[in-house]
Amino acid sequence: MYVEHLRIAVDGDTLHAERYGRGSAAVVLVHGFGTNASLWRPVSARLANAGYLVVAPDLLGHGESDRPLDASYDLASQADVLELALATLRIGRAIVVGQDVGGLVGLALASRFPARVAKLVLLNPPDLTDLPPAPVRLMQKTASRLALGVSSSRLGAAALISTLLTDAVADPAGLPPSALARYLAPWAGPGGVEQLQVLASALERDHVSLEALSGVSTPTLIVRGAQDRTVSPTVALALANALPNATLTTMPTTARLLADDAPDALADLLLNWMPDTSPAEANA
Repeated sequence: MYVEHLRIAVDGDTLHAERYGRGSAAVVLVHGFGTNASLWRPVSARLANAGYLVVAPDLLGHGESDRPLDASYDLASQADVLELALATLRIGRAIVVGQDVGGLVGLALASRFPARVAKLVLLNPPDLTDLPPAPVRLMQKTASRLALGVSSSRLGAAALISTLLTDAVADPAGLPPSALARYLAPWAGPGGVEQLQVLASALERDHVSLEALSGVSTPTLIVRGAQDRTVSPTVALALANALPNATLTTMPTTARLLADDAPDALADLLLNWMPDTSPAEANA
C-alpha cells in the first residue's frame, strides 16, 4: 500500500508522520520508547485497507521528527504537540493507539483534550507511578557504565537499545535485522546517544497517580502481551480499574512489541474493537 511521508509544522518544529488510506474515520498510531513510526507499517496497511485513515507520527525528538534543544519531552508536552499536529492535519477526533510510552502519551491526550480522542488503545502500558519503565532505566544504567570507560557516544545507540528492543519480542523472528535497523537508524551519528538520554530523563518527571485518571472517561482497551517480563500484570489491571471505561485483554503469545510479534493478530483485535465508533464520530 502507498504510504505518504508528511512533514507537519507544529509550533515552530516539524513532525514526521506516515499516512495511509483515505478513510473518513481516523486512527492515530503512537510508537513507544526506542522505536518510531515504522513500527506500525503492517498494522497500518491492514487498517487502511479496512477503510480507515491511518496516521503514524514520529513523536517529537524521535525518528525523523525534529529534536529541538529547548523542547520538553515529558508526556504532557508530547500530548500537546500531538494535539497541534492533529489540528494541522484537520483531524478533529481520532481513535488513538499507543505502544508502551506512546500509550501514556495517548492517555495524556485523552486527559488534556478529551474531545480529540474517540477511543484509546494502550498496548503494554508501563507503570505510570514508576517511570521511566524498567527497560529504559536499564538503558540509562548501561549508558552510565559506558561513560566510565569507553565513551557511549563512540559505541553508539546500538549498544544502548539493541537489547531493549530484542527483548521486547517473544519470537526473535518478529524483529528481523531489517526492522531492528529501522529502529536504530535515527539514533546513529552525533547526538543520537545524548538524545536517547534526554528522552529517558524526561520520563523521570512523569508521575501520575491512578486516582487522577478517574476523570478520563474515553472508552479504552488495554492490551497486554503475556510474554512481556518487564512490566507486572498487575500494572495493566490497576490501570484498567482506575479508568472508568476500560477493558483489559491479553495476547498470550506476544511480548512488549505487539505490532512486531503479531501484526495480523493485533490488527484483527483493533478492527474487532473499533467498528462501533462511526466515521463521523471518530473524525468529527
